[in-house]
Amino acid sequence: MTKFSLLGVLAFIGGGVLIGFQILTAMIGKEGRYASLKLTDMLDKKYFEWIGNSSFYGLEAVPEFIVGLPLFVLLFGLGVLFYIMHYLLGRK
Repeated sequence: MTKFSLLGVLAFIGGGVLIGFQILTAMIGKEGRYASLKLTDMLDKKYFEWIGNSSFYGLEAVPEFIVGLPLFVLLFGLGVLFYIMHYLLGRK
């Protein structure tokens, strides 16, 4: 098992645990509805001001889309990226 595959497994486990805790919180909570956790919920908005202030020749929507994704989707996507890196850069 290479470092990339281990990081992929950890990212998948982290995403699974996160979505499990979010579902459990929704079941226990008073409102009883699912609330997805995003990067903008965890970090202050000042860390994301560079997205709106910079010009990437029409590519400003890409970082806004990535930041707006639920955190478990980001972790699953990161796991897939690490598995691809394992396949391309792993031991031969």
